[in-house]
Amino acid sequence: MKKSVKIALGTITAFFCLVCFCAALVIYFVVSFYQGHRLFSEGAVAMSHRDYETAISKFHDALGKHLEKTYRAYALGDVAFCEYSHGRCEDALRDYTVALTLDPTLAWAYENRGWLYNESAESDRALRDFSDAIRLDPNLYQAHFGRGLIEMDRKDLDGAIEDFAEAARIDPSSANAYYNRGIAYSYKKEYDRASANLDAAIQMNPNYPAALAERGYVYLQKREPEKAIGDFSASIRLDPGHQSTYRIRAFALKDQKRWNEAISDFNKALQLDPGDAAALEGRGSTFSQMGDQDRAIADFTAVLQSWNLPDIYYRRGFAYSRKGDYDRAIADFRQGVKQMPDDESALNSLAWFLATCPDAKFRNGNEAVTNAMKACTISHWRDAYYVDTLAAAYAEIGQFNEAIAYQIKAMSYDRLDQTNLDDMQKRRALYQQQKPYRQSNVR
Repeated sequence: MKKSVKIALGTITAFFCLVCFCAALVIYFVVSFYQGHRLFSEGAVAMSHRDYETAISKFHDALGKHLEKTYRAYALGDVAFCEYSHGRCEDALRDYTVALTLDPTLAWAYENRGWLYNESAESDRALRDFSDAIRLDPNLYQAHFGRGLIEMDRKDLDGAIEDFAEAARIDPSSANAYYNRGIAYSYKKEYDRASANLDAAIQMNPNYPAALAERGYVYLQKREPEKAIGDFSASIRLDPGHQSTYRIRAFALKDQKRWNEAISDFNKALQLDPGDAAALEGRGSTFSQMGDQDRAIADFTAVLQSWNLPDIYYRRGFAYSRKGDYDRAIADFRQGVKQMPDDESALNSLAWFLATCPDAKFRNGNEAVTNAMKACTISHWRDAYYVDTLAAAYAEIGQFNEAIAYQIKAMSYDRLDQTNLDDMQKRRALYQQQKPYRQSNVR
């Protein structure tokens, strides 16, 4: 056989082999591509049925085939979602990150990774992810909602209100969006707007104990105690195990002088959480106002054994004073000021005791004036009762013109109830008669 024929035959054979190889390669890629898409679809079906282990297996098998870059990113993102649903948060974070490396336009992956970061207390990363998700898709409810929660936690209340408003726009039936926007307005002390949002949340979901409790708190701030107590009671009926609602209802009942009901709620709060210092202090204050000073002192002392809270000292001082145990009373008032030298309540309590104690041995008018003036200054003269104390202190040192002037100023403040106004008027009459005020029970 001629050499040229051999070369020709060799060339034809090589070409044929190359064609076969290319055909096989094409068939391999087509089959692998088809299998990858089939496995991806099977994974998606399993995920929709919440069969997350099967879904993860199918997506991993699909990733072992030839998938386009976009599909690979989706598959990794779906694997991450399934891992998160099984509590494998670290694996989910890793896979969301790889998915976003492959395709940085996956808004939902940023949104989901943001929630993972938020649950891991990595709020800076969560905030960035939520913001990236919103940049890519402004209509993602969970991204706006999650960013709103972080902003509210960081006291960026305007930002939180805007994000919760966007969440409500995207899903007008979301009671949670209105509830959280109501909380943000409450933090801003815009109580009418807070009420409007909480009303909307409760209208959408009448069985929303947290919204009812929050609206009760707003009613308290709006000086509508009966409505507040009604909302707290409704919240407790829906969620009888929520300890803090018993406590706040107890304080509302205490302010209404419904002592026994308040004690019952404080007891329930303490039954659910024996370490609740606020409930223990509230119960002690209620006992003191009921006249049971021994139980009050026991509760205050129990608080101080676990929590060295400065304000408890002057509250216990009230109870000792009401018992007539002035030595222990003044020791507690002084301890309160020692621990909080710039706390207006501690200063005012000591000043009132020094100005009005029935036992002359414990009165010190000049010191009372100094402490009362400091309390008024620190509070920017916003509290009528501190000004009332300053008037009593000036009366104690015989400066009755100043006492009358400050008493008139105290009576000019808004939101004083009639009982307190009547008491202030009686003190003013005493000062006009050049007499200081003496009280058997310290406020």
